[in-house]
Amino acid sequence: MQWWGVWALLIVGVTIVAYGWLSDRVRAKREAAAIPDGGPQPAYITEVTPAEADLDPKRRAEIEGLLADAPQIDACLPDPSFVTDRPNAWAVLDRPVVLACSGRIELIRDLLPVVSKANAAQRPLVVLAAGFSTEVLRDLAANAATGTLRNLPLTVSEAELAKAAELTGSQVVPIADLHAGYLPDDTLGTATLWVSDAATSWVVAGEQG
Repeated sequence: MQWWGVWALLIVGVTIVAYGWLSDRVRAKREAAAIPDGGPQPAYITEVTPAEADLDPKRRAEIEGLLADAPQIDACLPDPSFVTDRPNAWAVLDRPVVLACSGRIELIRDLLPVVSKANAAQRPLVVLAAGFSTEVLRDLAANAATGTLRNLPLTVSEAELAKAAELTGSQVVPIADLHAGYLPDDTLGTATLWVSDAATSWVVAGEQG
């Protein structure tokens, strides 16, 4: 009986050591795969092909004329996969719903209420936030590429977020409200036309409601 007890202790000890080693390996792999803030986006995002073709030259010239007098904000594209007009490297959305969020969006489920509202209105979606997780960008890029939801996530500073909210008639939504699923209709804004490139966004003829 004593020897059985010794063997049992040895087996338990070896099992614990092996589990700890395996856990450390898994953790190390996950950390190695993580993309730090400001780092390059993984290939599965940048290789997504937009669903929409480039703009018609006549429409492009019309937009160029509109942008000459349009208000600008420092809101940049997080990834080129959202570009819909390659000659100008623009992302162009007509009559989008606009969400202005004061925090970093880490979970795609936090966007489900606004996605539902945009789909119900049959309008594209602009999301302004301090930043986005890789998972959120991946899901939004996939939806944009397949045409499931035309959308545009943009990273902005706090000052530029307030400016964008004023231009679009939206209210800045705390990230805690998104976590809770609290998103009244009057918090969302809109615009007649939204155009963004790698450094700048233009808001054309903002509407209310």
